[in-house]
Amino acid sequence: MGLNNATSILALAVQADGKLVVGGYFNAVGGQPRGNLARLNPDGSVDGGFLANTSNGVYALALQADGKIILGGVFNTGGGQPRSNLARLNSNGSLGNYSSGTDQDVAALLVQADGKVVVGGAFNTLNGLAHSSLGRLYPNGGLDDNLALNANNAVHAFAVQPDGAVVVGGSFTSLGLVSLVRLGRVSGAIDLTFNPAPNADVHTVCVQPDGKLIVGGLFTQIAGQARARLARLNPNGTLDASFAPEPNGTVETIVLQPDGKILVGGAFTSLGGQGRQRIARLNADGTLDVSFNAQSAARCMRWRGTRTAKSRWAALSPLSMARGTPTSGGSMPTAVLTRPSTPRRTGRFSRCMLRAPIIFTWAATLRR
Repeated sequence: MGLNNATSILALAVQADGKLVVGGYFNAVGGQPRGNLARLNPDGSVDGGFLANTSNGVYALALQADGKIILGGVFNTGGGQPRSNLARLNSNGSLGNYSSGTDQDVAALLVQADGKVVVGGAFNTLNGLAHSSLGRLYPNGGLDDNLALNANNAVHAFAVQPDGAVVVGGSFTSLGLVSLVRLGRVSGAIDLTFNPAPNADVHTVCVQPDGKLIVGGLFTQIAGQARARLARLNPNGTLDASFAPEPNGTVETIVLQPDGKILVGGAFTSLGGQGRQRIARLNADGTLDVSFNAQSAARCMRWRGTRTAKSRWAALSPLSMARGTPTSGGSMPTAVLTRPSTPRRTGRFSRCMLRAPIIFTWAATLRR
């Protein structure tokens, strides 16, 4: 598989049949025209029957239990029909009847066990009503006013703990009028006992089976203690002092393997005191897995902005797809990534990310 004129792969979702839905900024996959959205067969070939597209970037994907696909991003059409940053596809890729939308970017989606959809981003309205960066929809797309929470800045990530509580990460400093700095927990109501308060943005959150949280981003302090960009919290939000990998650059994505090992992707060049080029694997105890050293020489460009901060370009390694355990050898498909001449729009971002239970080691090159 190759992607043409792509700035980044932003979202991934693995279907029950093993097919992979891919979203981002691109106009072709495997030599076939595709507009920011594609589906791959389990062998990596392009699913020729999946022709869904959007007018602009896809930032988030979520799968419903019935196989329908929810898209979030920064588009105003989906499948050629008007859609405002949210859309739903039928399992075959045709556009579904879904009237939900926002006024600005959608960056995170989470389907709850009851089928409700939690939506995060940098928006001010959801379904035409005031909702700042956070809201929830019924399975049919109607607004669920029972979740009347607002964030005062962008929401970047969601995760669900074993008890059903939703952890929210981002750039905000308040959630639902409660002072919660960049990381909060909601279980029916805001958990006032949970406030790790990282000192900079949270970009990704991952939950381990024991309920502990692995948090990545820009921060250098969390739960009142020094931790550079990657930390593990106990379920109650206190710091797990035994976990201290200390990457030297931003962490953008975290994925758990079935064996408990932890894949980390981002803009770092060392982790655990050893050189690692933007992708690394940790043992379950947080020590570096020295048997894994998938060097990624390529970078893609990420443009991130918030409502109050100046936008900026940053370099980030793309991670690509190869089933099984990543290794530093073997043949990998190559994608050529092109930075746009101007940022797409103020607010949300382009980033390479892992959002699926498969392993990625994408080789790519950057072309301006």
